[in-house]
Amino acid sequence: MQDILQQLMAWAGTPLAALAPRRSGQREERYAHLLGGQLPAENLQVLPGAEPARISVMAENERIISLENKVATLEDELIRLKAQLADFSRQFQ
Repeated sequence: MQDILQQLMAWAGTPLAALAPRRSGQREERYAHLLGGQLPAENLQVLPGAEPARISVMAENERIISLENKVATLEDELIRLKAQLADFSRQFQ
């Protein structure tokens, strides 16, 4: 079982599973699937006494990082497509 979980966590491109942070009172390690994206905010490891606003900010920061990564990917793709279009246009000049 551990081998399969390790393979899912090391999946090429985007991991399919992640080790969930251990909460107080838990003996076993717990894993979560990432088929719907990153772990939700309630699975973030929270220190005792952390206020809800901090948890919300942590989740928002993760969302912003994800969006920034998507924008960077789209910018790279746009540059590649512009280069392809320029090469294609040169054929007719």
